[in-house]
Amino acid sequence: MAFLVCAVAPAAYAETKEAQATTRVTLAAIGDLLIHESVYQSVYNSSTGKYEFAPIFKFIAPYLKNADYTIANLETRFAGPEVGYSGYPQFNCPASLGTTMREAGVDLLATANNHSMDKGWAGIVNTLDNIDRTTLAHIGTNRTQEERDRIFIKDVGGVKIAFLNYTESTNGIPLPAGRPYAVNMMDESRIVSETKAARRQGADLVVAVLHWGREYERTQAPYQRNLATRLFQGGVDAIIGSHPHVVQQIERLSVPVGGATLNRYVVYSLGNFVSNQRDRYRDSGIIVYLDIEKTSSGTSVTGVRYLPVWVQKSYASGAPRFRVLPVAPGIGKSSDLTLSAEDKSRMDQVWSELSSHVGNAGQNVVPYSDSGASYQVALDNLVARGIMQGFADGRLGAGEAVSRQQFAKMICLTVGIPVSESNVCTFSDVTKSGPSGLYPDNYVAAATAAGVIKGTGTKTFSPHVSIARGQVVTMVVRALDRLSPGALSAPGTGYQATWPTGFSSEHGPNARRAEFNGLLKGLPLSQLDPWGAMTRGEVAQVLHNVLAKLGR
Repeated sequence: MAFLVCAVAPAAYAETKEAQATTRVTLAAIGDLLIHESVYQSVYNSSTGKYEFAPIFKFIAPYLKNADYTIANLETRFAGPEVGYSGYPQFNCPASLGTTMREAGVDLLATANNHSMDKGWAGIVNTLDNIDRTTLAHIGTNRTQEERDRIFIKDVGGVKIAFLNYTESTNGIPLPAGRPYAVNMMDESRIVSETKAARRQGADLVVAVLHWGREYERTQAPYQRNLATRLFQGGVDAIIGSHPHVVQQIERLSVPVGGATLNRYVVYSLGNFVSNQRDRYRDSGIIVYLDIEKTSSGTSVTGVRYLPVWVQKSYASGAPRFRVLPVAPGIGKSSDLTLSAEDKSRMDQVWSELSSHVGNAGQNVVPYSDSGASYQVALDNLVARGIMQGFADGRLGAGEAVSRQQFAKMICLTVGIPVSESNVCTFSDVTKSGPSGLYPDNYVAAATAAGVIKGTGTKTFSPHVSIARGQVVTMVVRALDRLSPGALSAPGTGYQATWPTGFSSEHGPNARRAEFNGLLKGLPLSQLDPWGAMTRGEVAQVLHNVLAKLGR
């Protein structure tokens, strides 16, 4: 697993994969786990006596799991029920949250923040003991001097990353007498010295996780930029910030180091990931994805992506329920709780206010929808299954058109159409097989024989022509009807599809059935021309939905 800015940058598509001298990983970071009393009370199951947090993160978990490593700011304690669960101003929530975060895709919890001392020394010890039981890693607070002196370095896909965590304050609560090691307090000279120690211990990259800044201010303070510059000059490679409970900017700073000018990224504040703060700007946050490259000449962050999130609060039988939802064009507004018109309007507002506020595309700080991976979850699913591949240069190519020949292979692999070298293609314009192995013509022949795909003429297939959205929908419906009879239900006479049925006598009715059965979920249909070329991302989303429909 890993840290998240976009969107994720997994290994890419390529019909032939070549060994690369470059190692690429993605690091994801999420903001404050600020567990107010109403949040943990909302997940209490009176039948089991347990606090079940999983539903809160159901819709956002895929965006955490797609990174190679993911970190979160734990702004509560797991001190145990014996000291009493509580929200603001001194937080302590059920430790089952830790297990839920691990299952949702988080790997590392940063525990140094202004709430580290909320439940005293016992709270620190109990919190770390409870985190250890979840198998999550942790940084920032410590039970012993030895633990304080240990630098956490994680090998993430071949890149050794050191994580350092510090806080500016503990809300005026003094550290335990005789235990100055309990909380990593912000100390510039110590951060630099520990950065150098991390390098000596083999770290390729050093990420400082800082709890700093001014609460509820959307713009970082000048001292933070100055401090970030000095830390970068001292060897830190990237800074991930929290504390303000609102999202602040992401900047790429050009830093003079040893006669050279280096580009370094600072994320001033991720905002809230989950909380009961409902004021504008406090009800949202971002997932940040750092794209990291390691070559023979060094390791660096090459770009940053971010995905806005919004905390939905809905009432069922008078009791509040919370959900963390992704917010971006191309991601459907969905929740298992009712989304009101006001909710949907607020989600649109969150996207607008954050995409215009967070970063600068000229610095390669890019919102999720512009990252080329708006259908990231679907793409990663198909890549993992071998249905799609990445390009040799590492791109997913989400915005590139899919050819008819390419789709023939994808649909065969998705629905399980048997393919062998005995499948001989009769189309004159499809390249024939080589001496061994499956080639494009085998897939075209198999899909044609199964009645899923048709030629463009009696002896032609037009293999390299881009396939239209309406055509893809028809082929998917045919495939399910033939290979999984009964999988698709018939829409009622009153069902109104997004695409007008009349756009094609053949494809229109199929599009209506497909939409009714959820096969087009996640596509912004009202913005898409059914006769337009379908992109790799859009195809991935449809095939992802097909796999879900088949329970695979």
